[in-house]
Amino acid sequence: MECMVLYERLLTETVSAKVGILVRFVNSAIILVNKLRINIMKNKFLTLMFVVFSVSTTYAHSADFSTCLLDSLNGEERKLLAKWIYFGMAEHPEIKPYSKITDSDKLESDQFVGDLLSRLLLEDCVDEFKIAQKQNPNSLETAFGSVGEVAMQELMNDRNVINGLTGYTRYLDLQAITNMLAD
Repeated sequence: MECMVLYERLLTETVSAKVGILVRFVNSAIILVNKLRINIMKNKFLTLMFVVFSVSTTYAHSADFSTCLLDSLNGEERKLLAKWIYFGMAEHPEIKPYSKITDSDKLESDQFVGDLLSRLLLEDCVDEFKIAQKQNPNSLETAFGSVGEVAMQELMNDRNVINGLTGYTRYLDLQAITNMLAD
């Protein structure tokens, strides 16, 4: 029930509020899935959750542009985009000490993304981009938000990533949570 309430809030809240809601949504969903104790269902449910979120945040006027961008990317490009996002996040001062990313790695990744975005905007999705920009000046941000989500979803489908992100559940007091929800 908590997941559905959070999902409905995702559809109506501002972009900045959606981040906090998404974190609570993911945690609620993980708790629910762990209660089921079915590993196959866990992977499919997490994948579905991220697909639903990415679809729900795509504005209608940017849908064709987003679709074109997503359709123009192959699996390897999505993984390389996710790597670029990871490299960017690893620049945070709290995270940087744990990163072994070299300047050469960052440069190569930046060049790849620059070339990829140039291809997408100037070759693959020219018409869709022009129309979307006329309808909404923020369409580029919205569409690339969807691309970033799909790129991250590519990583989220890996069993090692899922295990890494759900390791904390070994320390959850599921019985206490179940009892609390039963009240």
